[in-house]
Amino acid sequence: MKKTWLSVLAGMLVVLMLNGLVSASEHYYYPSGNEFGDNDLNDLDHAKAYRWGIDLDLEDNETITEFSLIFDNIRNWDNAANVLYVSLLNPSYATVKEYTDSTPGFSNYFNTAPLLFQFNDLNKDELWDRATGNLTESNDGMNITVTINASGASFKSSLSDPTYLKGGSFQATSFASLEKINEYAAHTIFGLGFDPDCHFYNSGITLKITTSTPGDAVPEPATLMLFGAGLLGLASRMRKKTNIA
Repeated sequence: MKKTWLSVLAGMLVVLMLNGLVSASEHYYYPSGNEFGDNDLNDLDHAKAYRWGIDLDLEDNETITEFSLIFDNIRNWDNAANVLYVSLLNPSYATVKEYTDSTPGFSNYFNTAPLLFQFNDLNKDELWDRATGNLTESNDGMNITVTINASGASFKSSLSDPTYLKGGSFQATSFASLEKINEYAAHTIFGLGFDPDCHFYNSGITLKITTSTPGDAVPEPATLMLFGAGLLGLASRMRKKTNIA
């Protein structure tokens, strides 16, 4: 009997720990389906703006706990001033649409939508030959990840200094919050708008979101330790009673 109860108590602890481990789900999305058939949004042409509609296909009780937008090997075509705007949209279709942006200077094509963040003056692709119009892939671009979670909005790059933008800057707005992300995710289609006010070559864009559902809360280590100590104490008490009997 003693061994049976110990096995039951140990099993309860294991189940609790496993429930915590499987609390989060990760989802990945790519802006394929445009006329170029790739994920780089036509290398973010400075004369264009892009709407990316995404069917997140989340459960009704599923909540986004972290939003990450990843730019692979992104770089500017020259060293002139440049801006990349990223906004929240509420599109009707889960497709990629390209618009002609004829507005001169620095202005967000999606200026009536909430602006999440912008990059100013990203680094130049050193192997871009403006005389011949040829582009050669280089190692001068950066892998940049913008993350929005409970701590706010932040970014990191693949360079040795994670905050280094070669003289540029990252600016998030008050809309870059989980509350706003989840508000837009509640619509049938979730959308992002990209307005490059220069030409930003890149090797692909990825949206990664982490979600949780009610009941999936991860027990904190202290909670697990307290629960485990309680189980061990109960087991010890039961063993003493068994020995006395």
